[in-house]
Amino acid sequence: MIKYKLIISVGLICIAACSAKKKVLYEFPESMSDAVKSEYITQFNKGKILYELNCAKCHTTKKRGKEIIPDFNPDQLANYELRFANSQHEENLTESKMTEDELVLVITFLRYKKKNKIKNPAKQSDTTKIK
Repeated sequence: MIKYKLIISVGLICIAACSAKKKVLYEFPESMSDAVKSEYITQFNKGKILYELNCAKCHTTKKRGKEIIPDFNPDQLANYELRFANSQHEENLTESKMTEDELVLVITFLRYKKKNKIKNPAKQSDTTKIK
């Protein structure tokens, strides 16, 4: 009897752990092949990790207990590619902290991540200020 309770408990813990993981969804162009999508997902996941390590502290917000990564528009993403569009990023987002290739991965992740259902997309002032 104890053996069955242990097995059931371990099973429930595994189910809870698996269901607690966040699944990041991406928006792909319809014409993109499955093979290309698979390669991009690998790149997006790397970009997401880099975003969490280097950007989330200042840009991610919480609403009703859920972390919200802002939706950046193409102009905002282009400013990040330049690094010097914001003095804080010029200081905090140096080449020694994030390489050009890593920055491209973050920007690619932000460009293709599924957009938030919230009606307020990131404003330039919201996405460039350091908290």
